Amino acid sequence: MQAKFRTGVVWNITRLCPIACTFCCMSAVHVKDFQQIETKDDNAPVLAGELSFNQQMEIINQMGAEDFKIDFSGGDVLINPRNIDLILYASAKFGSDNIGLSLPGTFLTKEILRRLLGKVSDVEITLDNLPYVKDSSRPLDYPKMATESLKKLIDYDFTVGVQTVLKQANMNREILKN
Repeated sequence: MQAKFRTGVVWNITRLCPIACTFCCMSAVHVKDFQQIETKDDNAPVLAGELSFNQQMEIINQMGAEDFKIDFSGGDVLINPRNIDLILYASAKFGSDNIGLSLPGTFLTKEILRRLLGKVSDVEITLDNLPYVKDSSRPLDYPKMATESLKKLIDYDFTVGVQTVLKQANMNREILKN
């Protein structure tokens, strides 16, 4: 039998994030007050050095129909409502099986869950500890928020995954098992 390979693209579409984790691998730009941002111009990037919405759409339009998967990630993908439009457009073009999300779960409202349902193959959330375990590298309520987001996704019948950042505080078989 011949092996079939599938190419995966992780597209970090924004560095904006409402969560200020001390070890962020994205060098995320902290946005206070857990508010989504408003974009006023699709031709201008929200953050210097990032692509504008129209530039992102142009990239999707240039992509072919090869067998690959895009995992939209970032900072927090859902901090900008226009990112949802981009995800839905990519899903319509490539099929929901080829679209995934990696996010902290901050903005998973019923409206956003309904919009994304059936449009992505899976959603992954990072969770390094159990909800009641204090983790000095993340904001105090992060494990609880991430766990609640996972429950919401499961309630809406999304395929979910949990990513864990390995660090000294959780590199223990029992912690990782739990």
